[in-house]
Amino acid sequence: MDFSAVYGFNQLKSEAVNTVNASMSASSPLAFKAGGTILQQGILNLDFSKKLAPGINFAAGAESRLENYRIIAGDEFSYLDANPAGTPPALLKLPGTNGRPGFQPEERLTKYRANLGVYAEANIDILTSTLLSAAARYERYSDFGANLSGKIAVRHKLSDQLSVRSSISRNFRAPSLQQVYYEQQQFQFFQKNGQSGVYLVQHFRNDSPVLQQLGVPKLKPETSFNLSAGIAGSVNSWLSFSADFYYIPIRNRIVVSGRLDSSVTALKPVLASAGVTDMQFFINALNTYTKGLELTANYTTVTGSQQSLTINGTASFSQTRVKMRIANLPLSGGGNIPGSSLLPRIDIGIIEKAQPNNKMIISCIYQLNAFNFLLRNTWFGQVAAWENDPVFDQTFGDKVVTDLQCSWQLNKKLSFTAGCNNLFNIYPDEIKEINALNTNLSFGGQIPYSRTANQFGFNGMSYYTSLRLKF
Repeated sequence: MDFSAVYGFNQLKSEAVNTVNASMSASSPLAFKAGGTILQQGILNLDFSKKLAPGINFAAGAESRLENYRIIAGDEFSYLDANPAGTPPALLKLPGTNGRPGFQPEERLTKYRANLGVYAEANIDILTSTLLSAAARYERYSDFGANLSGKIAVRHKLSDQLSVRSSISRNFRAPSLQQVYYEQQQFQFFQKNGQSGVYLVQHFRNDSPVLQQLGVPKLKPETSFNLSAGIAGSVNSWLSFSADFYYIPIRNRIVVSGRLDSSVTALKPVLASAGVTDMQFFINALNTYTKGLELTANYTTVTGSQQSLTINGTASFSQTRVKMRIANLPLSGGGNIPGSSLLPRIDIGIIEKAQPNNKMIISCIYQLNAFNFLLRNTWFGQVAAWENDPVFDQTFGDKVVTDLQCSWQLNKKLSFTAGCNNLFNIYPDEIKEINALNTNLSFGGQIPYSRTANQFGFNGMSYYTSLRLKF
């Protein structure tokens, strides 16, 4: 039997310095506290495991989880609109902290969610060469009802050196508290109708009266199936390998909608009432599938009692595609929001092209007495950044990043490590400015790397040291 209790939290505080609230003119302070968010989570786990008979193992357990999400309002000047009454629209100055207005009092909230889950798992050796595993998990959420998930897996040994395996599982993910309750007004810099500019965007929480009146549906849980099949083996005591294929379809994926403006006629009164140019919200907008192949190989040779060399290789080839997306969203008062606005082309590109579909890692670990040396090369395949206008699409080439590390075991309890990440100071490709209209992609050259493509970091080379003491 095992009992555990875990508590954790994540807090984001927003502050702005060396900026102003333009609507306050000369009376504006230069530093603001813009509020923030806090997510807290407490988990209790109770687990049992027992060998019921030779070749039969059983496990069961329960989990209780309590979550708390809070939005904290900023100081008054961070969101204040100090424009004098009757100011002509052409002379209005932007309210709130320039660039990031604070959370307003009406956006402040505290929400809780409780979840109770139980599970059972059994592993059975059907024959000396075949292992069958089955697991089921039942969960009940205080706000999303109940769910039953499960998994069946089988592994069969073809020989002492080779085995095959396969599994199928059904999975469930309830919308997070942040996805349900996040709400804020903020300025965003983007291109609209061929013009770059700063626009005030309102993100509405999913249960807001505004969205309910429009007829925007409440968020539903995401569900997925995971199908996999693979082979694993060893050539000898020094060389082993594995290969696994997987296919994961996901239904009702939750995404942030595109920025919706007055071009959708039914939204004009909503935007006018909120005093913003655009609005967004979370929505179940699409179904996707991901398929891929993962390969691993491991070679280890021992050349002496205090000397060894290990070479690890991994390769991943994957593809994610949008299988179906929301066509149109009918609104209660008539009309609809086009699917191309709810999920614009730029967002499809983030899902399908923004991360490397292909990646390889080769690591060499050399152990010599009390010293351990690590050399790792990571190859990142190309990525692409789509824009709503295909003219501005860009593809960024593949790169290799090298890491080097050395550790010294001073004694049984004390070790010292020094290393360098990105040894050769490799950066992703920079954005190419095609014409004057897309200078906003790099914020006028201030950020030369894509905001949507996520190949690897753009901080370049870094060094580190650490001293580890074991008690």
